Amino acid sequence: FESLDFINDVKSIETKNAYIDMSSTNLQIIPEVYGSNIDREKLLTAILSSIEKGVYELNINPADFYVTPTVLSDDSDLLAQQERYRKYLTFSITYNFGYSQEVLTPEVLNKLLIYSNNKVEVDQNQVALFIKNMAIKYDTGGFSRCFYNDHGVKVTVYGKDSGYFINQEAEISWLLDALQSGNTATRSPEYLQTSRSHSSDQFGTTYVEIDLKQQHLWIYKAGVLVLSTPIVTGNVAKGTPTPAGVYHVYYMQRNRTLRGLDWDGSTYETPVSYWMAFYRGVGLHDAPWRHSFGGTIYLANGSHGCINMPPRLAKEAYSLVNIGYPVFVHY
Repeated sequence: FESLDFINDVKSIETKNAYIDMSSTNLQIIPEVYGSNIDREKLLTAILSSIEKGVYELNINPADFYVTPTVLSDDSDLLAQQERYRKYLTFSITYNFGYSQEVLTPEVLNKLLIYSNNKVEVDQNQVALFIKNMAIKYDTGGFSRCFYNDHGVKVTVYGKDSGYFINQEAEISWLLDALQSGNTATRSPEYLQTSRSHSSDQFGTTYVEIDLKQQHLWIYKAGVLVLSTPIVTGNVAKGTPTPAGVYHVYYMQRNRTLRGLDWDGSTYETPVSYWMAFYRGVGLHDAPWRHSFGGTIYLANGSHGCINMPPRLAKEAYSLVNIGYPVFVHY
């Protein structure tokens, strides 16, 4: 039966029930469709019944076995549902994420409401779940990212200290109020943390790249290499390697004295002319006490974690980057 050509006709028109179009605030009823697809169960029952009666030729009118719609456009329950929706769902909410939008159509909004005894209430649990799922979809922090560097090498970096994180608590509160008011609104979410761009490929073609293995630093602006220099990073042998990850410059200062614990437990004070911090106490700075950079210096004679740069190039780097400038650190 399942192999019969005429019941598997891909050209048949599918029968459809009437329904309410929930994609827009018009909430129109889309009429039913009388199609030409076969009601398989009905036809199979007729065939088996004929065989049981010893009749092996079945002359039928195909239209008698077409699937028929069960919900018509004048269905009283459908009309009542349309009236209820038009009372409570004639608005929409749009979340703006810069590179895309999340539109809460009546279909989405309907899932956030509870109808009971001709009253409507906002379902707080569903609202919280919606905001949670939206954060999962649009948060860009805390993910591994791949990019091809200037040498054509695919680099994977991870970092939770850069990217967008939606303030879920604030958005739940806002959405609850918006649903209660029932007014059309456009919203840019509140964030716990932001970055230069909303997209997951958020750094584009402007960033600092630090290759810990090659002991080299590059600075790009709009895809153009504007600075290249050998560096010395954290001392591997003494347990202060520079942490790999995705960061951004969060603080810059001229003529700063860097202070911290030395490897023997004593404190150190190191004056530098150009300081560009990107992760806790780790940053880029000039190192006038060094006479060479690059190579394998970092393995046994590296820094406390910072990126040591030749003074002239540190000065140039200071003029190129700014607060929020992305920083890739990788092996």
